[in-house]
Amino acid sequence: MSKRKLQLFEKAANAFFGGGRDTSSRNKALNIVGQKQFTGPFGRFIQDQSVNKGFLKPNEKFSQKTGLRIGDRQRDYQDPEYLIKASEAAQLRAARGEGLNLTPFNLKRQQTAANNPSLVAAGLEGPMKAAIAKIDPQLRNDTAIVKGALSQYRSDLGYYDLTKAQMEDMLNPKNVKKYVNTAVQYKPQLNKAVNQIASYKTDKNQPTKELVDLMTKYANLTGSNPEYHKQRALTFGHPSGIAANLDHYLKTGDQTAKMLSRDPKFLTKMQAEVGPLNIGKEKLDRGILAALRNTENKVTKEGLAQMRKLFDMSGLQSILPGQVYNKMYLGMNNPELQMQFLRNAINKGSKPFGKLTQRDVQNIMFGNKTISDYGFNKGGEVKSFGGGGIFGANLLARLSNKLSPEAMELILATGFKATKPLMSPKNIKQNRMLNFLGPDKYRYRFVKSDVPGPRTSLQRNQEKEFFNHTTFFPERRL
Repeated sequence: MSKRKLQLFEKAANAFFGGGRDTSSRNKALNIVGQKQFTGPFGRFIQDQSVNKGFLKPNEKFSQKTGLRIGDRQRDYQDPEYLIKASEAAQLRAARGEGLNLTPFNLKRQQTAANNPSLVAAGLEGPMKAAIAKIDPQLRNDTAIVKGALSQYRSDLGYYDLTKAQMEDMLNPKNVKKYVNTAVQYKPQLNKAVNQIASYKTDKNQPTKELVDLMTKYANLTGSNPEYHKQRALTFGHPSGIAANLDHYLKTGDQTAKMLSRDPKFLTKMQAEVGPLNIGKEKLDRGILAALRNTENKVTKEGLAQMRKLFDMSGLQSILPGQVYNKMYLGMNNPELQMQFLRNAINKGSKPFGKLTQRDVQNIMFGNKTISDYGFNKGGEVKSFGGGGIFGANLLARLSNKLSPEAMELILATGFKATKPLMSPKNIKQNRMLNFLGPDKYRYRFVKSDVPGPRTSLQRNQEKEFFNHTTFFPERRL
């Protein structure tokens, strides 16, 4: 398949999956490639993409007419017949008494959401806001208080083995008031995260254009709804993941993991994290903790260093139980670096952490693999050599199978080793000050001072030469 045809297929696939695979997006995709049905190479391409995205299983039959699984009806909200049938089906369910009592369904959603790495998971935030409104309607719109109370609620749902009645009672006024009072104690810490996220929004409380464009590209890549990702462009992420640390504590009894997932100091410690990376970080945390629990293999210093490197290049931070010290800190939070990491991954046609699994993370921790074995280099998955040094990228790719690892290392060492601009001491200091003071107080960053600094040796020599070769006469007075 030619490169031009592949690009045309990818454009059509983005239109099909990005539009929700309905009738209009199907027609748009087929018009792009100039076909009437999903047949030939394009049909096989869409079928493979459907399998990769989880819409279709390998053994299921693919409809060349709709692009869906055979038997699935394609949504068409402009087709009167489809709307009538959908309405009749809803009325029939109501007549049977189905869908009227949503309490069991909401409870199930809350249990599922308790283990979701995102604090904006459906089933949690809405009920919490409603419960807070019963105590104080004004606090319902206080993002810092809502997120602080929500973290404690999530921790309780995962920590206690609750019955249906107990789960319903978790949001009673007395318990919610306890959540709110604790959040108030840590409000300065919570406000830092609120201000950090606000600095990436416009005056209309919408994500900046850079974030909107990035989330749109990610939605097109994954075939999901762009509006969903725009709303979650920057989320409130926990450095000490609640679900991962709780799971580790319940399996091992590790008291540090319990502290990280139960202590309000850590539950209310949040940072801005780009939505797709916030979800992907959970996989890394669970893989690292699974490696620590493994009794058959031992975590190596080299393996841990590799994971630190991955966290550094992604701009994420995790706080997990350590082997030598009680807590280990991996990476440092940097939203700008997170956006660059995601951008690089999208450019390679990959999700931020590619197909890396928890088992892969364990192999890295045990020293059996390195992150370069999974294609990580400056974000995303890299499928080719970088240029630079005494050889170009194309020649390096051909030499890679013929030279020894030592020879390749010597050749690659001749390349230009530029530091990452986003990891420079200047940017590290700026991000620390932003996290500590917030964007409202830390405004004037690296502005040249009006106060003259020390003179250089060149300036001093020039001044010395001037005085040595200049004759000064007394001022003449009239």
